[in-house]
Amino acid sequence: MRVMSALLLLLLFPSLGSATTIRSFSLSELVHESAVVIQGKVLEQTPQWKHDKSAIYTDSTVQIQATYKGRIAQETIVVRQLGGIIDGIEMRVVGTAHIKAGEHVVLFLRTDGKKYFLVGMTQGKYTVKTKNGQTVVTRNVSGIHQIHKMHRIGTPHHQKKSQNAMTLDALTAKIRAANKTKKVTP
Repeated sequence: MRVMSALLLLLLFPSLGSATTIRSFSLSELVHESAVVIQGKVLEQTPQWKHDKSAIYTDSTVQIQATYKGRIAQETIVVRQLGGIIDGIEMRVVGTAHIKAGEHVVLFLRTDGKKYFLVGMTQGKYTVKTKNGQTVVTRNVSGIHQIHKMHRIGTPHHQKKSQNAMTLDALTAKIRAANKTKKVTP
């Protein structure tokens, strides 16, 4: 009976099987939920099994180029995400940010004191690129349905796959402005 109910749900709502539903974070909320906000370059990625081999994690080593919130004493940090590939076995988590070695990023992060984790899954990562002589950032939020406060609980709001680009300077100014304001609790 449970299997039939699950199949019926997937047939009626096919998007449920291809996305993760998560609370939508405004830029200000991302800043307030983050222990640190950094700009950096991804140096390498290391997939590894969880101790009981029930899951794969990928650790991305990020060289810090600028810190917009918080303090980090070291030059590099490790950002952990669920998912990865080991020996041809792939574990994929829909809504996890695609981080690649060599790319420049702005990351909104929580920490357990050793490793760092993205706030809001893919919402917590901006890609930094140079376009027409200008440094711009973009964010790809594909794979997630975002629930906004103004929507009823359980009613997903669909975001575009890539959000409009803005300059890195504009993003930095917005982060610093949000960091100066107090956190508003709903």
